[in-house]
Amino acid sequence: MENVAAREGKIPAGMSGLEASYSRVGERSVAGSLARPFGLGKESAVPCRTELERLRDGVVALGYSLVEDVPVLSLPARPAIFPPVSSAHLREPTSGFLVTFEGGEGSGKSSQIERLADFLRGEGHEVVTAREPGTTRVGEAVREVLLQTSLEDLAAESELALFLAARAQLAAEVVWPALAAGKVVLLDRFGDSSVAYQGYGRGLDPERVAALNAFFTGGLEPDVTVLIDVAVEASAERSKERPMDRIERAGDLFHRRVRQGYRAMAMNEPERFVVLDGTDSIETVQLAIRDLIRDALAARILTPRTESS
Repeated sequence: MENVAAREGKIPAGMSGLEASYSRVGERSVAGSLARPFGLGKESAVPCRTELERLRDGVVALGYSLVEDVPVLSLPARPAIFPPVSSAHLREPTSGFLVTFEGGEGSGKSSQIERLADFLRGEGHEVVTAREPGTTRVGEAVREVLLQTSLEDLAAESELALFLAARAQLAAEVVWPALAAGKVVLLDRFGDSSVAYQGYGRGLDPERVAALNAFFTGGLEPDVTVLIDVAVEASAERSKERPMDRIERAGDLFHRRVRQGYRAMAMNEPERFVVLDGTDSIETVQLAIRDLIRDALAARILTPRTESS
């Protein structure tokens, strides 16, 4: 095939594009940048034939292919886990119902989820419960990395990335299939936790964290979020009843920022959040949750969700 650049006089006749890229002393090129790991600096003159052949072999080994001697990244296509967020998994009116439970450490989320699941099953609903990070094999492995007491040094961005990985797997493997089957899904933490902990707590941009949540979960949003609010001091006392993990040991100032973040989200989305006083008795909180979810499920049946809702 005739080299178009040679025809137009941009490179000498008979010289390949890759050779010409090295004939321009000091000129940067994609080929030149790839050549340096193989011993060819951009200041080199036209390399000998052996060097060019070695470079081509190295380029291919890196996963590139040569198109008219220009390295082009060539990776096999992989199917997407989720469709684009803008068109992700629109649920039918009769499909499942997602309830997430949020709150600080020791707020009693797990106990309330267990009681609510038993109640809803007694009412005839199919219920799936899950915790985050966890439930899936990937999630449990991530949980060990994130929460084991011996791990202290972890960048905020790394922490967020691990939570997102576990969340993506949970959404794909557990939540979306359960919702598609018309089940009620109760989650012990979800995307709001990262906005509160890694966003407000660790100092990352909360809006960016929320956007990443949407991307990693295919745009999955809870129908109802129950926020069990407990003062930091009360949470600290409850956490002393068991060995504390690295997040629980982050300090009062960190946990105050987390609580403020949760409250800010609840104020910004009152149609989704319900805030309950976690210092009330377990029975009092449970009765409030039952009434709330019973009414929400009834409203969901009577008022089908549209694409915009």
